[in-house]
Amino acid sequence: MADFQALHPCMGKDIFQSKLSKLSGDSLAKYRRSLAALDAFLLGHGLTHADLSAPVVDDWAYELMRQGKSRTAVAGSLNILSGCLKDVIDERYAEAAKRARELARRFEASAVIVPDLLRGEAFNTCLAIIRGLMKAKGSGGTACDVLLFSLLNGCMPVEAVVAIRKDSLTEYAGQSRAMLERNADARRAFIFDLKQSYRTPRQIVAALTAELAERFAKYVDADSFDLDEFITSLWVAMAVQCGARASEALACVGGKARYAAPDFLTAASVDLNAKERLSRAIDALLEQAAPHWYAMQMRRGVTFAELQSEIAASVSPAPMLFYPCELIAKNINNRRVLKDQPFITQTVFFKMSPEAVLPMFAKIGDKAWCYRMFNSPAAPYAIIPKGEMHRFQTAIGQFTPDMEIHPIGELPLRPDDKVVLLMADFYNQEAKVSKVLTESEGATVYRVVFRDKSGFEWSVNADTRQLKLAN
Repeated sequence: MADFQALHPCMGKDIFQSKLSKLSGDSLAKYRRSLAALDAFLLGHGLTHADLSAPVVDDWAYELMRQGKSRTAVAGSLNILSGCLKDVIDERYAEAAKRARELARRFEASAVIVPDLLRGEAFNTCLAIIRGLMKAKGSGGTACDVLLFSLLNGCMPVEAVVAIRKDSLTEYAGQSRAMLERNADARRAFIFDLKQSYRTPRQIVAALTAELAERFAKYVDADSFDLDEFITSLWVAMAVQCGARASEALACVGGKARYAAPDFLTAASVDLNAKERLSRAIDALLEQAAPHWYAMQMRRGVTFAELQSEIAASVSPAPMLFYPCELIAKNINNRRVLKDQPFITQTVFFKMSPEAVLPMFAKIGDKAWCYRMFNSPAAPYAIIPKGEMHRFQTAIGQFTPDMEIHPIGELPLRPDDKVVLLMADFYNQEAKVSKVLTESEGATVYRVVFRDKSGFEWSVNADTRQLKLAN
């Protein structure tokens, strides 16, 4: 789990206190909005104010562009950051302050060109096409499989993909292996049928470029569509969508991605495993378009009501939220007080599409953070398997609207039918149906009775989904 989870949402607001204390009214509100956006960006990437540097400033500007902010709005946010940092008496922030001001001037002069894949509509359309090709499993043709294989293998150059031979099959696994196997033929040495015996690699790449340009050139620079650069740029855009900083993603592809990276962005210094981690995240992004369950942890001092309000105000469409509680009775000063007690304190489950998770936490990062697959800000968000969510809801007896209500065995049950309980406190306990109680949101509630090992008789109310017929 990321080690920034315990940070206070303001992340050391004192470094900007000097500047904020001199402001009031609309100016103060404007500064606070910009600094809140900065904090959300930093928190989402496991950073604090102490990490502010020229590359981090560039990454924040990139993120503001990715969110659809105008050049004027980006320049305004950068000027606010520069002004705040200048008031901080600490040489560590001089570089970031200078970079924020320089970059603001470039935006003000309209000297920053927005790359095609940084425009939300173009990227989302290309991503949807790629996902459709993944599901089609080869029906898109050889050219599309070459593109997909390159994306799944860290932007492998198209010439290298074209040159893959059958004896290399064992070097690949998963979707990549399946893609190679469906293209292989016993009569060919090369995996992909691209007439390698009488065409040069350059001719093959030119033919693939022309074919794929018909699908994708309209979304980028159609006059000079370069297939390798398109694949590289798409990989960078997807890596950022998965949670990477733009400078980190750019470093993984050699520092060049003209359809996705503005010219002010420079490659960061990354470890040797960064590209592999991001490739796994991109695999998940391409293969999992359907909504999934995730878990988020509310930050210290944040209530579920506050989180709900923040999501309702800033996230559309809003995810399905699940914060199961049980009613606990306590005696306080001889008075019986009822209180909602969460089953898992501060942990909120939510269901949404994978590509919507990062944008949501860019907006609510000061309220909560999301669990990831491993301890890295670039790691994919951890999906909760459907079966595990089903078992959890069954165990606690609280269900979300997406939980399917279906007959089990010969259900509906009748009095005297023998069943097995799936509830947490009585899991795998055999019981007998005593009576049918009520209809609750479409699911029948039964009263069942059983004797425990000590001979005591229990009477329990159970939802249809918490029972199965005994053998």
